Amino acid sequence: MAAPAAMFVEQVLARVPLPPGSGAVAAPIANEATNGFSQAQVSNVLLVLRSRNMLSVSRMGRILLAVGSAALAAVAFAADEPTSQPAGAPSAAAIDPSPVIDLRAEEALKKMSKTLADAKAFRFVAEQEFDVPDATGMKLQHDRRLEVRVARPNRVMAVARGRGWDRSYTYDGAQVTLMDRHAKTYSQVPCSGSVGQMLETMSAKYGLSVPTGDFLFDDVFAALTDGMRIGRYVGKATIGGKECDHVAFSGDDVDWQLWIARDGPALPVKFVVVRKADAGAPQFQARFTEWKLSDSLDDADLKLDLPTDFEKLELASVDS
Repeated sequence: MAAPAAMFVEQVLARVPLPPGSGAVAAPIANEATNGFSQAQVSNVLLVLRSRNMLSVSRMGRILLAVGSAALAAVAFAADEPTSQPAGAPSAAAIDPSPVIDLRAEEALKKMSKTLADAKAFRFVAEQEFDVPDATGMKLQHDRRLEVRVARPNRVMAVARGRGWDRSYTYDGAQVTLMDRHAKTYSQVPCSGSVGQMLETMSAKYGLSVPTGDFLFDDVFAALTDGMRIGRYVGKATIGGKECDHVAFSGDDVDWQLWIARDGPALPVKFVVVRKADAGAPQFQARFTEWKLSDSLDDADLKLDLPTDFEKLELASVDS
């Protein structure tokens, strides 16, 4: 539950005191709504921003847009004043580590997550573009078409085709099968649990993932916001003739943006990811089309036929 605005501002002012003569600013700000952010959450933002020397007056506008809290405006007047941690102020260990998410972004993302969670089965196509650095470090853009079919709780099939790509990834509740038609090889490993549990196992044990796999979890909201520090609602936008809610999230290693359809089912329309921690900060983009939500899928839609002349390879684990 959000802290009362006046108490919240007192905490902010205690940590970043206003310079002489600016006390009049506190009263009107104390009467502002805090947009649903808890005291601990905004304190966490302050701690992160100050540790990165981001609280200059010139940058305050962008910070306010990022976190969306009117109470943070109070610190703009004291950003350039040297301060020390007051006695009794919360330590870094005591700060709430949960992401600070604009309520409009949270609402849009949770609505989409519920739409996918409520579907017993669904399928979609994702037209993907992604950067791949070459030997010189130059980023080259590649593309592929991904077709995904999911039947909850434990069946999935994904087929990726593009330049140099013709791969299939299937899970039938008992094992995962990976097939590369170009190399004429395949691998199979035992696995169990839901689609989300399978994805976590394959990532942790083998370092493998299904492209756009975050959208296959039972709780897409939790999967997408894991590791994120800040989430904001950018606004309405039109993508491919569809009116969308545009949200953006930022973490230490990854930034991503998502456009969610406003008319009809709340489904992903466009997804952009920037991997800041990787050399050259490569970008991945997917445009979602041909969404179909249903109660079931035919077995033929989820079955993979292995050619008899393909070579079976053992899949190495990340620990081997």
